[in-house]
Amino acid sequence: MNGRVAEALDVYWRCGAAVDPQRLGRLSRALVGAAAGAAAPRDAALGCPACRGPPLAPVTGPCGHTWCRPCAPAGRCPACRRAAPQPLADNVLVKAAVAKWWPLAAQADRLRHQAILLIAADLAEPAIAHLNAAIRVCEYPYLTSG
Repeated sequence: MNGRVAEALDVYWRCGAAVDPQRLGRLSRALVGAAAGAAAPRDAALGCPACRGPPLAPVTGPCGHTWCRPCAPAGRCPACRRAAPQPLADNVLVKAAVAKWWPLAAQADRLRHQAILLIAADLAEPAIAHLNAAIRVCEYPYLTSG
C-alpha cells in the first residue's frame, strides 16, 4: 500500500460506473487508519478488557479472555473475574499481532505501564514523563480513559 493510494483509488474508480461518496469516504478512512496503525476499538477482540488498549505482554486465561499481564496482577481475569492459574504464559500469537497491527499503540502502552510501575514506587516525576511520552507517541483514547 505504501505510495500506491492514488493508484488504488484510480482502480476503485474505474471498476464502477459511479463512486458512492460514502463508500469512498469509508475506504479513505480505512486506508488512512491502516497507514497510521489505527487503535483497536474499545470492544475489539484483541483489546485488553482492563486498560482497553492493545494487550502488552498478553496472557490468555482459561476463560479465553486475553489481557495485559500488568493489568491483572491478582490472578483474576479483568473481564469475567474468574481465577487464572499463575503463572500464565505469554500469548505469543497475540503479542505478534499487536506488534504488527498497532506498533505505535504498543510503544505508547509500554510507556503507560512503566508509568504505572513508577507511580507504585512513588516516583511521580518520572511517571509523568512516561505518560507525556506515551501521549506524544500515540494519542489513542484509552491512554487517557484508564
